[in-house]
Amino acid sequence: RGIQDGGFRLGDEWLREAYRQVRAAGYECELDEQPTVFDEDYPMTDVALYAGWYEQHMTGPFHRGAFRFQPGAVAYHIHSFSAASVRSRTAYWVGPLLDKGAAATMGCVFEPYLAMTPQVGLFFRRLLDGKMFVEAGYYSQPVLSWQTTFVGDPLYRPFAVSLDEQIRRLEADGRPEVEWAWLRKVNLDGGEKLCREKAAALQSAVLYEKLGDLTGEADAYRRALQPTGDPYRHLRVATKLAAVYVRQRQPRQALALYESLTTVFATRKNALALNRKAHELAIAAGDLDKAALFRARIEEWERSAK
Repeated sequence: RGIQDGGFRLGDEWLREAYRQVRAAGYECELDEQPTVFDEDYPMTDVALYAGWYEQHMTGPFHRGAFRFQPGAVAYHIHSFSAASVRSRTAYWVGPLLDKGAAATMGCVFEPYLAMTPQVGLFFRRLLDGKMFVEAGYYSQPVLSWQTTFVGDPLYRPFAVSLDEQIRRLEADGRPEVEWAWLRKVNLDGGEKLCREKAAALQSAVLYEKLGDLTGEADAYRRALQPTGDPYRHLRVATKLAAVYVRQRQPRQALALYESLTTVFATRKNALALNRKAHELAIAAGDLDKAALFRARIEEWERSAK
């Protein structure tokens, strides 16, 4: 939440520690330090591990109807009443996270006070060390017999085997999820060469997006674009590709991408921001007719918001 001082800074420190632990394990991670949570149209996809705070009820990208966690995901949102109900699909956090596909979560049934909630950095550290869900949860609790409940298979060990063994098993079984394991390998000790090789061998949009992140190559992002897949993954990759075109002084190519996005997300909450960017690019490209079109859409959105 970007808290710099006071007792609530502790929650931010826990999340930063969780971020460091998960990133050190090779996962693609984002650390958001804004006061508000991610908005509903944030292009969050393919989530395996999540930790955050501080909203009473599930919101943000998780609120999208089509959002699903990756199989086996572990998710936790710090809130004093996150487990006040565990059977609702919409109220609080524990029930909704499970409904969205999380395999394991935890929460508080009543006010625990921050200092007595599970320390999420310690929780993920233990889990990543290959321990069971129940042990990671126990390890993370500063006090016992208080307000915390854990929901999931207590013997669940998502990191029971090494990354190399995971890759071996996934390849032997011909599983498409191997691209995610190779992404971790690239992040840990592979780099650009391995990423390029595996992206080509697997024709993996996941690895081509990573290659674009590593090199800034427009072609890598173009190969990662999947208009018929998850629209939010497409949004993320398309905006990265558009940024490359802008750096290369190719505003028309960037404009074409944003034109498509304004159509796909015409009725979403992010439509205004997308049209504003398209308007900016139309001006840069010297296309005054399109600039006027986007300006009209922006004014319409602004009027309806009043």
